[in-house]
Amino acid sequence: MPDTAPETIYLADYTPFGFIVDSVALTFDLDPRATRVTSRIAFRRNPEASDFDFFLHGEQLKLIANYGAGVDHIDVATARQRGILVSNTPGVLTDDTADMTMALLLAVTRRIPEGLAVMQSSNWEGWAPTALLGGRVGGRRLGILGMGRIGQAVARRAQAFGMQVHYHNRKRLRPETEDQFEATYWDSLDQMVARMDVLSINCPSTPSTFHLMN
Repeated sequence: MPDTAPETIYLADYTPFGFIVDSVALTFDLDPRATRVTSRIAFRRNPEASDFDFFLHGEQLKLIANYGAGVDHIDVATARQRGILVSNTPGVLTDDTADMTMALLLAVTRRIPEGLAVMQSSNWEGWAPTALLGGRVGGRRLGILGMGRIGQAVARRAQAFGMQVHYHNRKRLRPETEDQFEATYWDSLDQMVARMDVLSINCPSTPSTFHLMN
């Protein structure tokens, strides 16, 4: 066993609901003699800001490996000044998020939560021709706000259900991409929203999109 203290990996968890995690959650160390904590990560919700304040303590922190696609909850500028690497996992949840979007869309249009609530309340009175009928999604106009990776994955699924795909984006997609989804581009978000049956919001949460929708 070498005399020099081995490198230690410090992990901390956080919650998006504003709780403070001000301690090291796990410490992995090859040398059981090294038990002294020399670094920590703390996350705190700042009520004056729209994102997370990121407080760093200690000089040994070298990497913030984020378990998620976004880094808007990490003070990347401070990390860069400290020479700390920040990593994320973009793209790994694109299909899963699009699946959940379609699940919510079908749940609303087919009134699935209402039917489930009736059954769980023991008030089910049997089948009727128009009871909780809902409506089909085929032929309906879907407006997608934010046509990035997730927005396009939603469009691909909606197209399979026979929906008409419309979208608003910072930049118009290439013609070949629009043709792939048979998508209609709207330069005006207000005009698009006024004409849609369903709206899917897939843009990132940034200062420029804050309160974009009422």
